[in-house]
Amino acid sequence: MIYKRKKFSFISYILTACLFLCCLSIMPKIEKQQSWQDIADTNFKQGIEKDENGQDMLVNYISTPAQLAGAFEVASNAVHADDISTITGPTTSSTKFVLCNNIDLKGKIWQPSEFKGTLIDGAYNTISNMSINVSKGTDIGFITKTNAKIKNIVFSG
Repeated sequence: MIYKRKKFSFISYILTACLFLCCLSIMPKIEKQQSWQDIADTNFKQGIEKDENGQDMLVNYISTPAQLAGAFEVASNAVHADDISTITGPTTSSTKFVLCNNIDLKGKIWQPSEFKGTLIDGAYNTISNMSINVSKGTDIGFITKTNAKIKNIVFSG
């Protein structure tokens, strides 16, 4: 009798372990959702334009979601708005970021951050499918804080 009981216990342990492993394999994996900022691209096409005061302005042309995140990375790392020009290109008194086309942010999280640039011009393009994952009590939105002029951006979805 004792032998049969030990055999039964051993088999029950094996079955329990198999059941546990099966449950692990069918459970969805919980992974950190990647954000656009994780793959930020700071390789913008650039140019120089005159601002309203006739001064040279560095223009960064943004075509992809990763470049949009890169614009925020560059701008948020600047100590002052004028520092952006030394980070991204020629020395100018102001820096402008221009959307060249519609930007679809679907598939990754947008992390709102401070923007220290001079101007964001959406050129009437649309930023769509923006998902923001924030905890209670934090700043929520496309930008958390800025002194920049923001114009001609359409948000959708």
